[in-house]
Amino acid sequence: MKISSSLRKLTFEFISILFAVLLALFLNQCKEDRKNRKLGRQSEKEIIKEIRDNFKDLKQIQEANQARLKSFREWKKRYKKDSKTDYKPLFGFDHALLHSNGWQNAVLYQAIPHMRKDFVKNASEIYSLQRFYMSYAENYFNSLGNELHADDSKRALRINVGIHQLSTITKTADLLLEAYKGILPKDLGKSKVPK
Repeated sequence: MKISSSLRKLTFEFISILFAVLLALFLNQCKEDRKNRKLGRQSEKEIIKEIRDNFKDLKQIQEANQARLKSFREWKKRYKKDSKTDYKPLFGFDHALLHSNGWQNAVLYQAIPHMRKDFVKNASEIYSLQRFYMSYAENYFNSLGNELHADDSKRALRINVGIHQLSTITKTADLLLEAYKGILPKDLGKSKVPK
């Protein structure tokens, strides 16, 4: 009888302790999940704010680069008529410094698993395209110094290369602007995302 009574007490205490431990683990997990969801929402807001800022900067720069590309093409038409047409004023470039700190912070703080999957997919594609744009634009910008000190006998070739490079940059910027529009709220985030 004593063994049976002790066994019941021991079983009851074991079950009570096990229940308390499981309850504590469950509550801790709920708290952790809530914290992670908050981190995910906060990271999304930061990324949207950053994309909105990048959108505004790139749109402004894009207009200048499209005007420059038009000037390149007009020069090419004039060059066919008069090969002594000066080309040096054409070489210039407006380069948008696009940021990716919001995405990098989300990666660093491991917030990505707690963000919406479609948002992560779209944001990762945007930042990948943005890296390509920045790299290509930077290479073009660096090549401009060489163009100004190059031999004038190859000016038509340099202009054609410039037209091709600037055309690629403006097309990539157009794609990037469309991608930005796709992830931003319909009103470009003015009321839905705090500034």
